[in-house]
This record gives sequence, C-alpha cells and structure tokens, in this order.
Amino acid sequence: MAFNGLKVLTYLGVSLLGIGTAKACDNELNVVYFNSEPYHYEAADGQLTGLDVEILEETLKAAGCTWRYTKMPLKRSLSAISSGLADVAMGASATPEREKYAYFTSPYRHELMVMFVRKGETTSVPQTIVSLADLAAAKVRIGAHLGSWYGYEYARLHERSADFRMQVLQSVDYENLYRALFSDRVDVVIDDIFNGHAILKRQDLLSSADIHPHVVNDGMTHFMLSRKSVPGKTVEQIDAAIGAFQHSPTYRKIISHYVPEEYLSRYPLLSASPAINPEHSDSGPQSLKAR
Repeated sequence: MAFNGLKVLTYLGVSLLGIGTAKACDNELNVVYFNSEPYHYEAADGQLTGLDVEILEETLKAAGCTWRYTKMPLKRSLSAISSGLADVAMGASATPEREKYAYFTSPYRHELMVMFVRKGETTSVPQTIVSLADLAAAKVRIGAHLGSWYGYEYARLHERSADFRMQVLQSVDYENLYRALFSDRVDVVIDDIFNGHAILKRQDLLSSADIHPHVVNDGMTHFMLSRKSVPGKTVEQIDAAIGAFQHSPTYRKIISHYVPEEYLSRYPLLSASPAINPEHSDSGPQSLKAR
C-alpha cells in the first residue's frame, strides 16, 4: 500500500501471552493514527507512544500479528478504514454507521469521564452531588469539550434544558477549559481521566486540582478494523488476545503509566477488564474520538 507524503513506521510483533503460535494475520496490519496525547502521539525523539499504542502493541504481539503505522488526520483515517486502505484504528466506539464498514473488537479499556475541580473547592461543587441533575440544580459552572460524548444524561440535559446550557462553557480546546477552571470562569471540567491528568501535568497544575467523586460516564474504547481488508478470523484472534492481556500484570502496569496509583485505587474500573464485563457502559454514538 502506498501513502504518498504520509509518515510510515514499521514494528514487528511476536506472541507474548500464549494466545497461540499460529499467525493470526495473513498480512501486516496498517494502523492509522494522529497525534493525540496521551493516547497516541510522537514523543520528542519521534517515537510513537501513548496509552492506546502500548495496549495495541501488546495485543497485536499476543495475537501473532505484525503491523506498521501510518499518520493521517482523523477524517482521512475513517475514510481509509472504510475503503480498506488502512486496517486498524485506535480509540474507537461502535456505532451502527461505522459497523457497516468496520469491525469493532472487544473493549480494551474504560474511558472514564470525571469532573476535575480546583483543589479544596467544596462550596461551589458539593461532594454530595451524585448526578448531572444535581450539578444543574446547584448552578455549577461546567466546562465541556464541544463534540465530546459525556453520556446520555448529559446529552438529555443539554438538549432539553436551556438553563443547563447556560451553565456550560464549551470549547474545542481542552487546555482552554482548564485555563477557565483556574481563572474561576468554570467550577468543573468534564474530561476523560487520562486526558485531564495529562493536560494538568503539562500545565504543572496537578497539585492544584482534584477529581470530584461522581463519575459522569463510563464508556468503552475499542480497536476498529476494516471489513474490506481484515478477515473475521483476525478479529477473533485479536479479541482473544485482548481478553487474555487484560488479566496480565502488564495491563495494569501500562494503565499506571498514565494515571497515578491513587486514581487506580479510587476508580478500580480503570484497570478492570472491560472486555469481560462491558454491559454497564454508556459509550454512546462516537466513532474515533477527536481529542
């Protein structure tokens, strides 16, 4: 496959977890990505890294697959998966529209949407809040990313309540939302726990922030594979690898690279196996997640 003007990186995988010695993939898998820290991004040395990259590579090794990476923008990634020019994308949620042209693996991690707050703030954001309806009633000012999925409760409130919409400051840039938080223009920022931690770390604000106990939404993240270029047997083998890998110490170790142990203790779901018990989640109508 030729991708003129696109950056292509090649990696070889070998079986690590004993899923089977037979090679699952007939051909090398072309994995598309775009820079989105902390999930998949190029480090200072040019090496592709990130939470989803680490999980993907361990999974494909266990499944007996080889792969290479091709960098392209989000919309082109979706088109490439649809046409079969690309085989795999990370950070996806299943939708009826996408399922017409893509397989979705078992979920490989939780996407926990939480409320980041200024440390020590208990008056503007009471600890007794247990729902977004409580948040609305308390007139809490909310920072939210335009286009992100925060679950059906948020979607219903935002659609039906003009008062709730007035409480929400939306931005296409999460970093702007955290600047609004620390300039007292919003009281909470709703964000995926991994993304929020990474941004606060970059801004040197971890010691000034905390997470409210209420979890806004627990969604699931999948790998998406092209129906045109990836055989069903390969999807089955990758699914088996995901299930086995999530029970290994390496899985929790990878998760702990991206959030502190304190978060893992507070939110045990982060290192639990979503492939085994995904039915309680609210992943919502997303495909690849634009971050």
